[in-house]
Amino acid sequence: MRRIPAAAARAAPALPPPRCNAPGGAHRQFDGTAPARLRRDVPDGVQPGKGVHIGGRPEARAAARARLVRFRRETRGRAA
Repeated sequence: MRRIPAAAARAAPALPPPRCNAPGGAHRQFDGTAPARLRRDVPDGVQPGKGVHIGGRPEARAAARARLVRFRRETRGRAA
């Protein structure tokens, strides 16, 4: 990892705080590529005893990727 000189680190604007963005109807691994499926072997979801859904949503994956690319472009060169 490249070290930033102290003066440059003080002059660089701080990174924004982290955010959690979960699209409506999101499942675990929503930004993956596997198709959505029901896992009945996971007992403690939102509806106890009925399992949980896991799998990707292409539109959520695209949105997450776009946010990441924009964040990296906007924060390039800023101190952590």
